[in-house]
Amino acid sequence: MINKIINNEEVKRPAVNILVSCIAGILTFNIVKVSFLGAVLIAASFFLIHFFIYSKNFIAVIIIFFIASYVNSMVYYNFYTNTEDVFKVEVLNSKSNICEIGRQSFKLQGKLPELKDGGKYVLYGRLERKADYEKGIVGAIEVSKYSCLKNGFSGSSNEKQDEFYNRMKKYIGEDGTALVCSAAFGYTKYLKDDENTLMSKFGIIHVVSVSGFHIAVVYSIIERLLGFKVALLISFIYTIFSGGKSSTWRAFIMILILKLSKKLYRNYDSISSLCFSAILLLCYKPYYLYDIGFELSYLSTLGILLFYNKLRRKFYKLPELISDTFCISISAQVFSFPVATLSLNNFSPNFMWGNLFLLPMFTAIVILGNIAFLLMFNDKVFTISAYIIKLFIVALQGGISFIDQFSLKVTTINFNIVYGYCLILICIYMYSKGYRKAKAVAWAVFVCVIVSLYSFQTKVTLINENKTKALLIEQGFKRILIIPNLTGYSYNVINKKYYPTESLKWVNKQPYVEGNIAVMPKDKEKEIVIVNKGKSYIVALNNQCYICKQYYDIIKTSGKGELISSKKASDVLSDTIIESEGDNGD
Repeated sequence: MINKIINNEEVKRPAVNILVSCIAGILTFNIVKVSFLGAVLIAASFFLIHFFIYSKNFIAVIIIFFIASYVNSMVYYNFYTNTEDVFKVEVLNSKSNICEIGRQSFKLQGKLPELKDGGKYVLYGRLERKADYEKGIVGAIEVSKYSCLKNGFSGSSNEKQDEFYNRMKKYIGEDGTALVCSAAFGYTKYLKDDENTLMSKFGIIHVVSVSGFHIAVVYSIIERLLGFKVALLISFIYTIFSGGKSSTWRAFIMILILKLSKKLYRNYDSISSLCFSAILLLCYKPYYLYDIGFELSYLSTLGILLFYNKLRRKFYKLPELISDTFCISISAQVFSFPVATLSLNNFSPNFMWGNLFLLPMFTAIVILGNIAFLLMFNDKVFTISAYIIKLFIVALQGGISFIDQFSLKVTTINFNIVYGYCLILICIYMYSKGYRKAKAVAWAVFVCVIVSLYSFQTKVTLINENKTKALLIEQGFKRILIIPNLTGYSYNVINKKYYPTESLKWVNKQPYVEGNIAVMPKDKEKEIVIVNKGKSYIVALNNQCYICKQYYDIIKTSGKGELISSKKASDVLSDTIIESEGDNGD
């Protein structure tokens, strides 16, 4: 047993410290490739903190796991023993041309067959080591020749799922079947972007991609019917069948530890179990540390474990269904909110309605979808199952239409809010440990965030990125983005960079009035008219800011796509004042 000593007291959860040491080892390995000094600082800070807090015996254990994690990452990215030009691979992601050899991932390029997810191939070519640490890519295989092999379990599963889709769509349509396939066993091949966006809007995107929720549903039902041994076996098969995502392995490992602890008469600690599952997954695939699904799964679960019961005690007067939904939804957001916002650059305030009204119907679809899949061999039973599923799909569509009437818009979150939120969380923790001054620090952080979000003077930013023109109007707490298309890659890039509170479609010769300013894009003349009712405003032009004191300004775009002011304005930009044609507002 690990000697768990901390200042002559027992360490309650050594698995937490071991997990942190594994994460530090992975980060150190990845950063040393970019900055040796940065890697040294991370390692030194990590060891100094443990040196001042823990005993020498426990520090020795931490160092062992740190080194083991570092070496494991080195082995994953640097040690591939195949010296020949023949590679036996299994396709992991056909759209991105990603394959696996053992636990290692490779990028495929060159002369490729029509790849299928889960398909096995023999490739002839050359390996180029070109590591991508965030995606876990060891290198690229330049393929010159190939041959197909018989599908393994994953490939055969995908073929069966395709067969299920083709049969089920005759009864409930393509969109409904795509939703059933993704919800029941994580087969998202046929799921459209619009449906993904809709699920994100209501905060239940995890439902259409197999997660711990699905494992919990499958295990609980099988255990009641056939006992825990059969339930564990079927859950294990289901985890592999559904793609073996990190969130499903996390749930399976935690259930396994929980059940074994009861059989072995051991105490079960949920946080230690959570950390242990993370350690196992990071040992197998170190790049999971950068996987958004891995991060959100563990952070959401950690929030539920720490805060769910506390919130239940606070809201015990609410009906049980509402109380459970509210407490789980809020506790899951505590730690996952910053990561989700920084990664996705938006936040949906509708997650409560999605969990309350839509999740129960998805639970039924998960159960019925898997039953229908298992009974495909019986046409009559399959048909009955399909019509029952159709009823829930119709009910789901009705629920979505109902919630959509009072749902709020998905908002883009300013990164200052996220950073302030994290600092306030730290202050709350410090305050709970007896540091009373942390309360004042939290209020100071809150005020600083509010001030950073407020624009004291009207500002118009003229944007020209990725061959897309756009305008950003800032007034008070509002940030209005006017852009030709509200979807697509260019919009996502601009939206993430400027985090508007509202986005409007750019329409030629249509005035946009916001507070004391009116803007009218005129594409045919390649100019933008700005009318100001106030005394002055700021224009951000070609990454430089200028004060505008006139009532009427015209900003033109050059042939090169650059934004310039018209006539007299271009002559005086160096004086930081735009003077263009029009009446003087002063």
